[in-house]
Amino acid sequence: MHKLLPTSLLLVLPTFAYGAVGDVMGAQIVLFNIITRLSFLAWAALFAFFVFGVVKFISNADDTAEREKGKDFIKWAIICFVVLVSIWALVSLILTDTLGIAIGGTPGFVTD
Repeated sequence: MHKLLPTSLLLVLPTFAYGAVGDVMGAQIVLFNIITRLSFLAWAALFAFFVFGVVKFISNADDTAEREKGKDFIKWAIICFVVLVSIWALVSLILTDTLGIAIGGTPGFVTD
């Protein structure tokens, strides 16, 4: 746990380094960047969870109880994948339609 915290902070710190916002649009961009970094961390954890289940399933070919545990890991990883895709679609919908933040991280209503 103590090693995970500094690693996860490194993913978020660049967002805070540029976090000096002067207006609401800047705060929206910082919010989008934080959500993007946290979602990357969730996807990485999901991928590791899935790979662990596959390795557990393959390495225990002779033990049926351990193969079932591997199947459970794979099953829950697929369920988590569907949940993450649904959450990200909802967050993307909220950010683009409600707050007006485009996929590039800039507000869509500002023109230069």
